[in-house]
Amino acid sequence: MSVAHRLARRAVFGALLFLSLGLKAEVAARYDVNANAVVVCCFQATTVLSTEIESGEIQLRHASSATGRSMLFTATRNADVLRLSPRFRLKAGEEYVVGVNMSSMEAPVFARFTIDKRENSSPRVLSVSPTAAQIPENTLRLYLTFSEPMARGQARDKIRIENSAGQTIADPFLNLATELWDNSQRRLTLLLDPGRLKRGVGPNVRAGTPLNGNQTYTLIVSGLMESAEGVEIGKDESKIIHVHTAERRAISPQRWHIESPPSNSKSSLTVTFDRIMDAGMLPRMIQLVDAHGERVDGHVSINDRQWTLAPKRPWSAGPYQLLVDSQIEDIAGNSLHAAFDSKRVNFINSGSINTPDGLFAVRQIRIQ
Repeated sequence: MSVAHRLARRAVFGALLFLSLGLKAEVAARYDVNANAVVVCCFQATTVLSTEIESGEIQLRHASSATGRSMLFTATRNADVLRLSPRFRLKAGEEYVVGVNMSSMEAPVFARFTIDKRENSSPRVLSVSPTAAQIPENTLRLYLTFSEPMARGQARDKIRIENSAGQTIADPFLNLATELWDNSQRRLTLLLDPGRLKRGVGPNVRAGTPLNGNQTYTLIVSGLMESAEGVEIGKDESKIIHVHTAERRAISPQRWHIESPPSNSKSSLTVTFDRIMDAGMLPRMIQLVDAHGERVDGHVSINDRQWTLAPKRPWSAGPYQLLVDSQIEDIAGNSLHAAFDSKRVNFINSGSINTPDGLFAVRQIRIQ
């Protein structure tokens, strides 16, 4: 099939998909909620499915879509069953359309399906990070963790910050086209507007920082915020935020306090930070290696101010190195290299070793 023929076929397919609500379904589709996958099956015996799935041969969209554009998904085929895994979870109680138009098929086929609105428990806000009693006024990120996967596209309207007088802070968060959810859609990163935090730039001069030192604020999640299944939280949930002065120093691992365990034990090694770190980044930012450069395996637990490693095997006496990724940041966006709003570069310390995977050996530890 020529490129021109293929493009023409896709154009016709897109138009047919847009109008497919009036067509009779020739295949069946259902949504596997637990796997976040659309299962398309029951093709006619004469239908031949290609082994390779080309871009544009399958489309998935919301039935009420005004543009007719397909959602983003990955597709796999097992015998005569297609499995579509959308990038974002589909919403309960809504109708969707799927179309299949492979080059091996004589004509495209379509199916409509509605996701049952199940009786699910209401989602809850499990935690807000940082958890510290006070945070700096130039805090860059807040993390909200929910009990259920949440629907996208509602954070801007359903989450707000109020001052002690009950007044809503205008535009405290950076307005991103795509919200910052993790893969489970349970943890949301709220990025306070960096332009308002960085001293001397336009937004900071015009509006000031969203949070001010020695003030108390309330972060409010609206009870109208919905889970991916369309279930509302039900009532507003809030967290009191106490704000103190800004943290404007580059990170210095030499200020961290390290508690070393005794050898031949399985006691934990604990690193206590001198400030509130960005806990959302910490799991992938710190490692401990032994004298042979081998990573020490174990259970890592993290909070705003501590990194703790409980080893799988007892400690051996000898030297260890604490490795830190060069991209590590505290909650105000300060890094190993410089403070967030400073152009001065901090070269960490003269004894640091830059490893091939981007980690720095920032502290030498000896277990006895």
